[in-house]
Amino acid sequence: MYEEFKNGSIISLSLKNFQTYSSAYFQFHPKLNFIAGPNGAGKSTLANAIAFIFGGTPRALGKGKDLTDFIKFDTTEATIEILLKIDEKRTVNIKRIISNFKNGTLWFLDNILTKWTKISELYENLKIDISNFCNYLPQEKVSEFSKCSPEELFKIFIEIYSDKKIEKNIEKLKRLEINLEIIKNDKNKIIKEKETVEKAINHMIKDIKKIKEKEELEKRLKLMKEKKNWIIYENEKKEYLKIKEKKEKIKKEIKNIEKENLEIEKEIKKEKENNKGIKKLEEKKEEIKKLNKNFLEKEEKIKNLEIEKEKNKLKIKINEKKREKEKNKIKELKKEKEEKEEKIKKIKIPEKPKKINYEKRDKIEKEINENKKNILKIKEKNKKIKKEIENLKNEKNILKNFELQRLEFLKKYHKETWKAVNWLRNNKEKFKEEIYEPLIMTLFIKEEKYILEIEGTITFQASISFIVKNHEDFIKFTKIMKEEKNWGINVVEQ
Repeated sequence: MYEEFKNGSIISLSLKNFQTYSSAYFQFHPKLNFIAGPNGAGKSTLANAIAFIFGGTPRALGKGKDLTDFIKFDTTEATIEILLKIDEKRTVNIKRIISNFKNGTLWFLDNILTKWTKISELYENLKIDISNFCNYLPQEKVSEFSKCSPEELFKIFIEIYSDKKIEKNIEKLKRLEINLEIIKNDKNKIIKEKETVEKAINHMIKDIKKIKEKEELEKRLKLMKEKKNWIIYENEKKEYLKIKEKKEKIKKEIKNIEKENLEIEKEIKKEKENNKGIKKLEEKKEEIKKLNKNFLEKEEKIKNLEIEKEKNKLKIKINEKKREKEKNKIKELKKEKEEKEEKIKKIKIPEKPKKINYEKRDKIEKEINENKKNILKIKEKNKKIKKEIENLKNEKNILKNFELQRLEFLKKYHKETWKAVNWLRNNKEKFKEEIYEPLIMTLFIKEEKYILEIEGTITFQASISFIVKNHEDFIKFTKIMKEEKNWGINVVEQ
């Protein structure tokens, strides 16, 4: 019986003393039910009755009234009764009596007084939630619904057609994204720390290299200076010894000449005494003159050598002064070297352990292996996250294709609304606030089995209606659409 009706469908509804109805009975069709009528005919009354029989309250419906305000004037209680299909084998009769007495409500299940909790469990099993916009969207809640972001719409959809796996996967994905962000931040910190340490080490290596080069140069300079001084000293010593030898030779020659002179003088005396050998004496005299001349020349040479000797002494003194200066420079360089060594000592370089702590080493190796395993696990997680991201991208592309399909569908079945959507996308700047495109363009139902149920909840006219937030925008938009463009479209003011 009632095979054509789906589980959770209302088969019939009867009202008694509810708002404008004294008594009314409605038999519903298993497919689409369209309720039409002039203002005051009772369309909203029927919608309110459906909301209240499924546990709705005036506040939840946005009415802001007491339940007793829905009881017909001059009566004390109102009754709402439905025949509801549970499954292929079972239908139930649910009744709600609203009474003036203490604003009370009585619930009946198959004409047996029942607690609301039991009936709410029944509704929950059938996934009927009157507070969810996918199940029930009253006119008063359209503005609230229009403000919902795509994420919020998706959440509303998930709540009513709850798939625990999807919810768990969403939560898991959020946690993984947070963990991935933490890992990325940790990785960046480690990389930065590593770079700073490497820079410090490189600077230290450069400084040490420079210090070593400087020490080598200082050693070489010291050796060269010492060698230079020794070479100068050796040369001066050789010159001095040569001069000394020459001087000794000249002294000997002078002594020999003096001896010869004495002998010549003795001979001259003898010649004078004997008046003989005058010519020989003259010759000897000439020889003496020559010897005297040679003697004078050699004496001049000795003087020159002594002058050179004095010059060399002065040079040695100058070199000694230079040597003192060089010593002072060496002292300054040593002081600078000591300062550099102090700086190097201040740089803390971990000392090599005297003895290897094998237990500690094994522990560290174990930690390293565990960290490697953790890194592999993180990489695996990364792969999974990337795969999930890829899947989400594919879903995004599917949604894009879905949007194009919806546009084509809209073009085929309501071309004027399709024109209005395209026009609005190119002229958004003309309006103060956002104008929402029809619901048909944004609502995406993943599971095909729920499409017919959604179609039964949202009418085609409602799904192709534009929603305008600002009153001035509403007047301007309707004027452009109706008067300028002459397009027959639905526009709802929030």
